[in-house]
Amino acid sequence: MNIGEWESICEFVANEMAKHVQKFTTPISLSHEHGRGEGWGTGNYFKFCDHPFLLTNQHVLQHENGSTLAHLPGPTDDYVALNGTRKTWPLPLDIGMEKLTVTPYGPNRELLTTSVLDQNYCPKDGEILFWFGYQGTLAKRHDVITDAKVRYNWFDGPLVMPGLPMASQQDRGLHVDVAMFDSAKHVLVHYPSSAKRAPGAIEEDLPNPKGMSGSLLWDTKYLACDSLGEPWDVTKARVCGVLWAAHDDPEVVVATKIEHIRPVLRQHLNAEYGFVDL
Repeated sequence: MNIGEWESICEFVANEMAKHVQKFTTPISLSHEHGRGEGWGTGNYFKFCDHPFLLTNQHVLQHENGSTLAHLPGPTDDYVALNGTRKTWPLPLDIGMEKLTVTPYGPNRELLTTSVLDQNYCPKDGEILFWFGYQGTLAKRHDVITDAKVRYNWFDGPLVMPGLPMASQQDRGLHVDVAMFDSAKHVLVHYPSSAKRAPGAIEEDLPNPKGMSGSLLWDTKYLACDSLGEPWDVTKARVCGVLWAAHDDPEVVVATKIEHIRPVLRQHLNAEYGFVDL
């Protein structure tokens, strides 16, 4: 396979995945005062035990007393405050979930189910990994984030946080100096300073990853299907982790592997709602 063919495959997979997962994702905003919101993180809508939940990072759900987190459950562009029952787990997991008081609804909103959660992090070598996260700033990949670069609004309309669909691969380098990284629990995924939108296109600057914390990491299973001679579509993809950090050197994002997330979710849901098949 030449580079052009590979780029075409990555573009196809990324576009198909983006159309699929946008229905389940939401930007998360943070407000310190009435009328002002800023880009904060990424959340994912799930249905557990017949209830709607938001799954993201612990550090996304943590905020100062007196401030408010909000999400976009639809069908309008109005943010709705997160004020449900919350449960979080610190690093090395950095996972948080909240039972929603408003069920996401509308033509572009759906809830994920436990069927999309892989049992283990097990992508085929070189597999296309995917995430969809929201840009919380105007900064480029390696820019220092200043207040002037944070996306926010002042009363005059909705807070706009563009979504970034990203197809990449696991970083196989031995980066022993990456802060808080544990190879048994985490995975590093390449996130460079620039990338192509389409085969043969000029590389464009990628945004600073702030705001993408909480994005689901998907094992697309494209290469796995190809190796078996099976057709691929987005229903084959499975969640293999949750992003929680990014580093400039090496150029990676860090995700917690799914096999360390499933048990704590299961334990919590069992305690609250009885038996859960998760």
